[in-house]
Amino acid sequence: MAKRVKFQIGDLVSIPLENESFGSMVGRILNIDGGSVLLEVYRTHPIANASEFDYDAVKDKRPILIMWCYNKAIKNGSWVIFDRKPVESYGDIYFYSEISTDEFSLTKDNGTVVGELTGVRVSAEEAKKHYPYGISNEIALPRRLKYLLQAEGILSPDSGT
Repeated sequence: MAKRVKFQIGDLVSIPLENESFGSMVGRILNIDGGSVLLEVYRTHPIANASEFDYDAVKDKRPILIMWCYNKAIKNGSWVIFDRKPVESYGDIYFYSEISTDEFSLTKDNGTVVGELTGVRVSAEEAKKHYPYGISNEIALPRRLKYLLQAEGILSPDSGT
């Protein structure tokens, strides 16, 4: 039986993109709730190995994504922990949910996967300032990251499947 990896808040993990030839993104565990972790994924080019990652260059940039994710890929070692950077406090994070085509609501992260519904309704433009509400996994998160990297021009649109 494979050994389970132990992890904690502040761990930096390498998240392979959908097509591993594109490299990996780096995320940091901000919080843990049962079988899920809150990850901030840094806004940077994919890396081939951990030695390429420059924490000081990205730590003050807005993450490309903050999202709750099941911890299975970390526990089984698919997403490799390669460093740890302390998490003092991550402040208020608001996630958006779509209500209709041009109306969204916000949910405040309250330290658990199930956020605190704020009842605040916002426009699509305002929703773009926040992150999507929900929980991801080891398949969906790399796909979402690839899409975001392509949308920002970091990966070319014809990259991968």
